Amino acid sequence: YEAACSPEDKIAALRSISHNFFLTASHMRALIGYFKEEIQRANVFIIFYLRIVDMHNAKMFRVRFESSEEVTRLQKRLGYAAFFPFLQPENSRFELDLSVYDQRLCSSMCV
Repeated sequence: YEAACSPEDKIAALRSISHNFFLTASHMRALIGYFKEEIQRANVFIIFYLRIVDMHNAKMFRVRFESSEEVTRLQKRLGYAAFFPFLQPENSRFELDLSVYDQRLCSSMCV
């Protein structure tokens, strides 16, 4: 928490080594908690999202995001299909534009 470098420098360091390891959902939850700003949390999340080994525990880190708008912005950055909670869709709210293929794919996962 008290490192002399800025959060952006920490994120750059994490990005440079991210290809060397995988994370669990509890690791992701902790990692998101180290950053105060929404954009910092989003950048760390984007870097490591596809390196999470236990996606069935996604609820553990999804609750770290403060608002539904923050989650919507993450969906747009990652892609709706990549971020879709197909293992545990309960308590999720979806607004899909069926003219977009990625979002249409998500609607077919629900049916």
